[in-house]
Amino acid sequence: RAIVEDQTEMICRFLSDGTLTFVNQACCNCFGVKREDIIGRKILSLISHKYRRRIKSAIASPDPGKPVETIEHQVVVKGQTRWHQWTHRAIFDDGGNFVEYQSAGRDITDRKTAEETLQTLHIQLMNAQEVERRRLAGDLHDSLGQQMIAMNYNIRDIVNRIPTASDHLKRLSDDCQRIVREIREISHGLYPATLESLGLATSLRQLAAECKSCAKIIVRTSPKKFQRRYGTTVEIALFRIAQEALHNCLRHSNANEVLVSLTHKNRNLLLSVQDDGCGFDISKTTTGFGLNTMKERARAVGGKLQIVSGNGKTQITVDVPLTPDNQANKHE
Repeated sequence: RAIVEDQTEMICRFLSDGTLTFVNQACCNCFGVKREDIIGRKILSLISHKYRRRIKSAIASPDPGKPVETIEHQVVVKGQTRWHQWTHRAIFDDGGNFVEYQSAGRDITDRKTAEETLQTLHIQLMNAQEVERRRLAGDLHDSLGQQMIAMNYNIRDIVNRIPTASDHLKRLSDDCQRIVREIREISHGLYPATLESLGLATSLRQLAAECKSCAKIIVRTSPKKFQRRYGTTVEIALFRIAQEALHNCLRHSNANEVLVSLTHKNRNLLLSVQDDGCGFDISKTTTGFGLNTMKERARAVGGKLQIVSGNGKTQITVDVPLTPDNQANKHE
C-alpha cells in the first residue's frame, strides 16, 4: 500500500458501475478532494460530459480476453479542463468472474497542448504553401508564359515576313510553343485554375484525365451533375488528398482500375479513392506515401481520413462534416 501511495501517477480501483473503492494520494491531490469525499463516488462524475458515454461503454462489459484498455479524455479539475490518460485493467478471480478495475492515470495536458500547437503550425504551413503555390502559378502563367507567347509571335512574324528564314528560327518557334505548354502544365500542377473557377468535381475529373498511366481512372459524383461549391480551404484540402492518393496509387499499386468518388450526403462531403492494386501494410508505412500530410489536411477542415488496404484493394476515404462556413455555394 505504501508503494501505491508513494506513486506520482494517479491510481484508483472501481467497480463495473464506476463506483470508486480506492484512490491514492496522487489522485486526491489532482482532483483537489479528500479521500473520504471521493470514495463511493462514480468515476464518471470526474470526467467531462462529452467523454462519459464512451467511458461508460468501455467499462460496462469487462472482457477477460482484453483486460487492458488505455483511454485519453478530458476531466474538470478545480474548475479547469485538463487531459488525462488512464489505463484500465480488469481484474478477474480464478473462476473468471469480474472483480474490479484497477487503473493508473496521468495528466497529459502539456503533451496535448504541444500536439495541438504543432498541428496548428502544420496547418498554417500547409496554408502558406498553398498561397505560395498560387502566387507562383500566377507568375508563371501571367508573366513568363505571356512573354514566351509574345516571343513566339515575333519569331513567327519574322518567319512569315522572310520566306528565306532559316529552319533554325522555325525550330526556335516550336521550342517556344513547347515551353509555353510546359509552363501551363507546371502552373496547373502548382495550383489548378479549374479548382477556383469550376470547382472540386470538375478539377477531379481533369486530374484523372491528366494522369497518364495504364490504369483506368473513373470519377463518379453524387449528385451526377455536381455543381455545388464549398469553401476554398475545403476544396483545396480534398483536391490535394485526391491528388496524393491518386499519384500514390499509380506509382505503387499496379492497379488496373481506380475509382474516385465525391458524394454530398446529408451534412457530409465524402471523398473516396479506391484501387484494385496490390495494397500495402499500413502499420509498416509511416513515410513516403504522404499519409500523415493527407491526415493533417483532413483534420484541418474538421474531417477524418480512413485508410483500408489489403491484397487486391486500397481505399482512402475522407469524411468532412459541412458547416455554414464551408458549405456556402459561393466560392470564397
